[in-house]
Formats: sequence, structure tokens, C-alpha cells
Amino acid sequence: MYVSPTKALAQDQLRAFWDFVPQKWQHLFQTYDGDVPHSERSHVRDAAAVMLTNPDMLHCNMLPQHRQWAAWFASLRYVHLYLRSAQFSGRRAA
Repeated sequence: MYVSPTKALAQDQLRAFWDFVPQKWQHLFQTYDGDVPHSERSHVRDAAAVMLTNPDMLHCNMLPQHRQWAAWFASLRYVHLYLRSAQFSGRRAA
């Protein structure tokens, strides 16, 4: 599982993965974010070996529906959290 701070970054990383992965295995790399239609989410969950998502989808969709995700989480071996420092408009907390 690759957790990025934004869905745009997850999409960018998916394209980067596809540059290095043979085409016959690209279907195993899937994004699970708010842009995935509800009708396709179970297919993504069942097909993905590598899931790219964001904290919002993890917190609001995957964990509350943990029973549907149980098999996927049971097979999970690695979690990569992409972290970056929070700098907004150049202001920092005092």
C-alpha cells in the first residue's frame, strides 16, 4: 500500500510505476481514491496487488468497511507513507 498526501500525487506515482513495470503486470497497480466510481471500487480492491491511496480514503472508506477489506489487509506486506512537511503560504506556527 502506498499512501500519499493527495490523490493527484498518487496518480503521478501510478504513472511512474507503470514506466517501470511490464505492461502485463500493470493491472496489479491500482489507485483507490475519490475519482474511482463506486461501481468499480470492489473490482479495484479485488484486483490490486499494489494500492495507491490517500489518508482520506483510508480513514473514511477503507477502515470503516474493514470487513470488506479484511482479505486485502491480511495479505498486506508493506505500507509506504509519503510524508512531507506542512508549509502553507510560507507561514509557520510560532
